Amino acid sequence: MVEFKLTIKSVIRALEDCPYPDLPLEIRTDSQYTIKCMTGYLPGWISKGFKGVKNADMIKHLLVLLRRRSVHNKVVFKYVAGHSGEIGNEAADVSLLKFSAPNSS
Repeated sequence: MVEFKLTIKSVIRALEDCPYPDLPLEIRTDSQYTIKCMTGYLPGWISKGFKGVKNADMIKHLLVLLRRRSVHNKVVFKYVAGHSGEIGNEAADVSLLKFSAPNSS
């Protein structure tokens, strides 16, 4: 679950730091769970008031960021295989390892 939290934090950071909020954004991740959360589970969680959802505060924050974008600058989540040489994904893995280390700040 720690990896999921870090992945969600990365998506949040990408949306917050995106220099082009008026353009569509593709977020590539090797986390199928993250993609399913945002594209499949979210409507049910919303209708149930996020009851019983782990990390609901982070997911709600992400939802606010997603809703700030119009239909024309929507966010698309795309799966990429982990450890397949995708440059951005490899860099993200390095960052995840760095920030999940016990002595990281």
